[in-house]
Amino acid sequence: MAMILPSSPRPATAVAGKADVRDDNIYSALVLANGGQGTATIFTVPKGQSVPALKGASITALSQARHNFYTGLTTNLDKAGELGSIGDAAVRAIGFTFEQAAYASNFDSTAALAQRYFGATPFEVADVDAKCLVELKVSQKRQIIGPVQFFPKTGGPSGSLGIATNVTAGAAVGYVAGIANNGEGKTGRVLHDAPILIARNDVLALDFTAADALAFSDTAAYSAGTHEGQPFLVWCHLLATVSGDVR
Repeated sequence: MAMILPSSPRPATAVAGKADVRDDNIYSALVLANGGQGTATIFTVPKGQSVPALKGASITALSQARHNFYTGLTTNLDKAGELGSIGDAAVRAIGFTFEQAAYASNFDSTAALAQRYFGATPFEVADVDAKCLVELKVSQKRQIIGPVQFFPKTGGPSGSLGIATNVTAGAAVGYVAGIANNGEGKTGRVLHDAPILIARNDVLALDFTAADALAFSDTAAYSAGTHEGQPFLVWCHLLATVSGDVR
């Protein structure tokens, strides 16, 4: 099968004239929370550094460690803005996946179903899809642009609504929990005709813009660990054919 791939100069320790071609993931993430507006740029920050966030000015801190610093969970870039040792890439699909809010089961009482204070609910998904725009650039040149909803997810749950009924002291109590993500299926926005080519030394950047202030389900006054504007991660996943080094 013929493939189009960039061909960057190989490091001195690599075998000359040889390449290790594979499927791989190139990914980075940011955090969204209530009140966020403006632009955050991802893929420009490597592991160990702060995760960019679009959040209201009153939200001064986030309690979840993964929302604050990049690890292998939230990016696989070891070099700021460059693929580096990952290799040269031809991106075949792009997807944005939202961290989901979990619900604690409570079927032995009449209390309401408990929702975590972080993670996206259907409320947040609808707001982001209505307000947010993304632009992927390689060495300052636009490669693709559009609303987030144009780039369906590559992982995570699909949308659904669950209803359970519990009878306590003769009274039937209904529990409802919904999940939703950015698009159906898990294929991403497939680039059928023209993959996006990224050399290992190209500058890779993705601008994520909230064109209007995000209005999430948690609008209560900020309180660390309980009311943080319903923050959640948004992963940008580039599904790519990669040409790496042979050593």
